[in-house]
Amino acid sequence: VNDAWDSIRTRVADPVQQNVVMVDRAARRSPVRGPYLAAAAVLVVALIGGTIALANRGSDDAGTTEVDVGTDDAPAPARGGTIRYGIPDLPVSGFCLPEAQLATDDEIVAGALYDPLFAFDAEGSASPYLAESASSNDDHTMWTITLRSGVTFHDGSVLDAAVVKGNIDAWRGADPNRMAVLQTFRFQAIESVEVVGDLVVEVTTEEPWSSLPAVMASPSLGIMARAQLNGDQAACANEPIGTGPFALESWDHAGGTLRLVRNPDYWQLAPDGEAYPYLDAVEFVSGAGPAHLADSQVDAVWTDSATGIAGPLAQMEASGSVVVDVTYETAQPAFVLLNHSAGPFDDLSMRRALAMSLDRAGLAAQVGLGDVVIADGPFPPSGLGHLADTGFPGTDLDAARSIVADHVGAGGSAAFDLYAAQGTDDEAVALAIEAQAEAVGFEVTVIPAKTAVIVDNAIGANFQAAIFRNPASPDPDQTAIYWAGDVNPVNFSDFEHPTVDELLARGRSTADRSERAEAYESLNRFFAEQVPSIWLWFQPAAVVTRPGMGSVVGPELPDGALPATDLGSGHRLLAMTAP
Repeated sequence: VNDAWDSIRTRVADPVQQNVVMVDRAARRSPVRGPYLAAAAVLVVALIGGTIALANRGSDDAGTTEVDVGTDDAPAPARGGTIRYGIPDLPVSGFCLPEAQLATDDEIVAGALYDPLFAFDAEGSASPYLAESASSNDDHTMWTITLRSGVTFHDGSVLDAAVVKGNIDAWRGADPNRMAVLQTFRFQAIESVEVVGDLVVEVTTEEPWSSLPAVMASPSLGIMARAQLNGDQAACANEPIGTGPFALESWDHAGGTLRLVRNPDYWQLAPDGEAYPYLDAVEFVSGAGPAHLADSQVDAVWTDSATGIAGPLAQMEASGSVVVDVTYETAQPAFVLLNHSAGPFDDLSMRRALAMSLDRAGLAAQVGLGDVVIADGPFPPSGLGHLADTGFPGTDLDAARSIVADHVGAGGSAAFDLYAAQGTDDEAVALAIEAQAEAVGFEVTVIPAKTAVIVDNAIGANFQAAIFRNPASPDPDQTAIYWAGDVNPVNFSDFEHPTVDELLARGRSTADRSERAEAYESLNRFFAEQVPSIWLWFQPAAVVTRPGMGSVVGPELPDGALPATDLGSGHRLLAMTAP
């Protein structure tokens, strides 16, 4: 990941090197695509570095527990104490949120430092968080967001409409001090942001956008204080100032530790009448995993290792030494990313043949991923647009052999390279895919590669296939950037179709949940028909703690709604306690 970041920074700083990497894709697209691609590389680091680097998730068949929300009628937890929390890595980019691209483990830290305007509840709706309320006009082209009063940042400054406008402007590229290229793409439909009261902002969009609060409901979109927002690049990245339950005390970059201390002025009250959080401090330890939990070097870890969850972690939980909280229904989709701009997967029949050559449940079992849920589309089971049967091609070896034979007989090639993150379970998955695909006539070369190589290949479309993963969300509009066309920096497959754009627009234009579901279900079926990628499975994530450390997702949200339990998108630390 560090190598990838160095490579990306060089390209951002040096347009000549940008052109060298981006020439293939830039030649196929609008000239304005080039600047977006550098930011797209940053996103790939978040996707690959944060998930492919630990690309294993797994089963709940060995005693893993339901996620505890920790509602107000639970016994009052003990206050005080410090925990050490192991995560795969701390972000090289730091925590200048408009510019940073955070992996899931980074979002855990961000969620401790910052609060977002909205957060997802257990029903998959965007619930007000720092926002007290939000309403739109009839056609959803103007949103009025009213903020909570009395909220302060860690530096003592007050949360008001002006600083929220500054953050949204930074996201959409209207702040010259911030280089928010990826977020600029995400929020490009925002036309203006106006302060209309001390605690009220008005957001006008160029098109109907009923799901704007859902798109804003992310730990990566926490609200930064004005001092951080206006800081230079180093200060913005390394001196985070939020409204969150914890504030930065120290960051040892060389040693890979970041220490946060309790925010004594936090705005959310616990059932005991005092402010959250319960803990006095959290020390995040980069590179610490379950093995460090076993030898007492850390008290908690986040992991997406399926083989670990299904194997050693299940054994540890059975012994009573740890608690494993796992989520499955909101898990990220894992898939084989296919390049539609080059053979053999520019041919729909060959994409279908590859899908029909694979026994995906068999692949998961062979690698030891546990009882992962097989995916027939990109939308997780708990979210809008999910269908139990999308019509995605199932295993049919005879049909696959026939298609491949006809393709080769007509002078086409059935050979392709398959990239996978080196030293992870993705490499084992790729080797299993190789064996199954070659049984029907494909010629597969598995290429284990470092993250930086996969990043470079995704940017320049210099690949044929790669094991990949996208973030999950209960609202498909939050992940629409991975599928939309029209100068899209992160549509790495180069699969573009007006039907996709039309259905995405329909899904965001109406607030009627049934109409939105119908649009995304239609999109799911269209993906099954066109096979833009080979969907594999939904891969759960886990937080592993010592016994007696409270809730890893609670408490209730400020409006009383139960919180989302998706551990694949970070989690809150408000209700956690020391063991």
